[in-house]
Amino acid sequence: MKIEDLKLLNQVGKALYASPRLAQTRSLETVAALTTLDRLTDDESFEKVTRLLLARAEKEGAKATADGVANPFFRLSPLERMVLAFLHSGKISYGRLSKLLGIERDELERIAWHGRTKVASSPELRVSAPHPIGTSKLKHSCPEYDRERPWTQRLLDDEMGAQELTFIQNHTVACSDCFRALKLTREFYYAVERAIPGVGGVSEIESQASESLLEQARMRQVRPGERLTFRETINVFFSRWEVILACAVLAYGIVKLLT
Repeated sequence: MKIEDLKLLNQVGKALYASPRLAQTRSLETVAALTTLDRLTDDESFEKVTRLLLARAEKEGAKATADGVANPFFRLSPLERMVLAFLHSGKISYGRLSKLLGIERDELERIAWHGRTKVASSPELRVSAPHPIGTSKLKHSCPEYDRERPWTQRLLDDEMGAQELTFIQNHTVACSDCFRALKLTREFYYAVERAIPGVGGVSEIESQASESLLEQARMRQVRPGERLTFRETINVFFSRWEVILACAVLAYGIVKLLT
């Protein structure tokens, strides 16, 4: 599996599990269990790991989100959390995500919109995430506004073709209703994004630990279904000198800050 895909899975793990330690453990366990299946291509491995991660989070239910009940994002279903984490990473298109999860594109858009709406409607975000609206007086030239999967979401997810995007850009300059709808949706969109853990990417230490796990997994022939112990995970984490050095620098910085 490509290291970029592994980093992305680490991000998605944080959306499926509220505990950062559990998120990394579950993500790396699942990847490690598949690294020895040589017959799988990188894309096939990524798809299989994605579905296994989702299935595991669904099976664990409330246990997966127990540490994050204060965040409305963790009140969503595992599928909704995964969809939003992938889309807000900026690295997955509707087409690729639809194939990964085995759902139609239209349904994917509905899941994303409903998930975003539920997060934004929570008491914690309601003030900072105004509910987006359609055009109040639909003119003949206005784009059709589907309340289940609006064009505003598609634009912010960067899923419009060049011709449609040009039309929308020109139209919103002239149409105050559509301009206002887009403006409110943009505020809504980024307020929801701030509630999604892991969207900012993975740290250098996490990245190095991910690479280390791939190396260790290939050597120890991890089988599907085998679970790494916490001790094994720690050993993998500190198996590279770069990780040890990074941790030492981090510890020194904390001591300097406290003193």
